[in-house]
Amino acid sequence: GYAKSTCHIDVNCPEADAYASAKDGVVLLINSSNATFCSGSMVANTNYDGKPYVLSASHCYFNAPANWVFRFKYQAEECDGATAESFVSVSGGEFRSRYNSTDHLLVEIVAGLESGQLPAATNAYFNGWDFTGRALEHAAGIHHPSGVMKKISFDDHNKSGNSLKITFIVKFFYNGCSKFVIYLIFVLI
Repeated sequence: GYAKSTCHIDVNCPEADAYASAKDGVVLLINSSNATFCSGSMVANTNYDGKPYVLSASHCYFNAPANWVFRFKYQAEECDGATAESFVSVSGGEFRSRYNSTDHLLVEIVAGLESGQLPAATNAYFNGWDFTGRALEHAAGIHHPSGVMKKISFDDHNKSGNSLKITFIVKFFYNGCSKFVIYLIFVLI
């Protein structure tokens, strides 16, 4: 598994406190064979109306999103815990957008909604973006490496703040441990 390390830290550990809201916007994707295959992030739209868009990676698109399960709150109950919190799942998505050169995929959750919104039990947070071009000083990726409970990984290579600009383009990040997507799941601190 992915035990606590400098690479993959449980999202309920103190190191992740600054990302408490952002972690509630990250979901585990499960296919119709009940296999976990990718992470995604709930993403706010410009109307801020709670429309349940999930941003993931284009390479994750290999079967119909109508059969996908979106698992919320799949994370350890406490720091370094072995027991998962009570997670909530909704099923059924619809393809919205995909672009291979930036490896982005946008899917809308269309089933399991209550009056067009995600059930309150998901405690979903809609991560946003900043396209001002400000330099990014610190970044973190929240994800489910190999389908395990939610982890956070930090970018320790960008202390100068001048090599990675915040954009609305999906970017891959390699922190020496695993490759994951930094997109809409970072918080400037």
